[in-house]
Amino acid sequence: LSATPHGINGHIIDLGCGTGYSSAWLAQHNPAARISLVDCSPAMLAHARQRVCAPRATPVCADMLSFLRAQPPRSAQLVFSAWAIGYSIPAQIIREAGRVLAPGGTLAFVVNSAGTLRPVFLAFWQCMLAYPAAVRKTLHHHFPRRWSTLAHALRRAHIAVAWQQHGAQPIAHHVPPGQPLLPWLLHTGILAGFDRVLPLGEPGPVADYFESLLQPQRDAITHCYFSAMGVRQ
Repeated sequence: LSATPHGINGHIIDLGCGTGYSSAWLAQHNPAARISLVDCSPAMLAHARQRVCAPRATPVCADMLSFLRAQPPRSAQLVFSAWAIGYSIPAQIIREAGRVLAPGGTLAFVVNSAGTLRPVFLAFWQCMLAYPAAVRKTLHHHFPRRWSTLAHALRRAHIAVAWQQHGAQPIAHHVPPGQPLLPWLLHTGILAGFDRVLPLGEPGPVADYFESLLQPQRDAITHCYFSAMGVRQ
C-alpha cells in the first residue's frame, strides 16, 4: 500500500474491497479522489461502509470484471486489488484495467498464486463431499502459476511494471494456539465467497467439520502470492 500513489484527485477503483481495509488507507491518502469500493458480497460491503467514512467513497455491489467493463476508457487514475482478482480472471482484469486507466495511471495488485491456502481449499472440498446437500453455489478460482503469465497480460495491456514480488506468508500465527481458526478466517475476508457456497458462517456440522480439518494443518496455512505495480503507458 505504501508504494501506491498519494494525492490522486481522480477516480480510484478498489476491486474486491472486502471489509474495506485497503479502501480506508486509499481514502486517507487520497482525500480528493472518488473511490469505488467494488465487491460482490453485501456482507463485506457492509463492513467496508463502516470502515470507510470518506464522502467520495461509493460502495458498489458488483462482479469486479463486469464493473471494469462498464467503465469508460481512460477514466481512472488507480486500479487497486488486494487478494481478489484470482477469483475472477486475472488476464481479463488486467486487460480491462489497461483500457480504463488514463495514461500515467497505476495498476497495483496482490493475487494468490497456485498452491496458496492449500489446507483451506482441501478442507473446503472435503466439506462439499461430506455435506453435498449444504452446497449452495459453485466457486472457481484462477490463481496464476507463473509470473510470466501476468507479465504477458501486463505487456498486452500497455502497463509497464514498476516492481513485482513473489512470496509466501504464513497466517495461522495471527490466531492463538487452541483458538478456532474459522471465525478469524471469516472475519478477515480470507473466506469471502466460501461462505456463500457452504454455511461456514453458521453454527452447525459443516462449520464444525471444516474447523476440525483445519486445526491439524494450521501451521501449513500460507498465502502464496504475486504482487505488482505498473503504470499505463
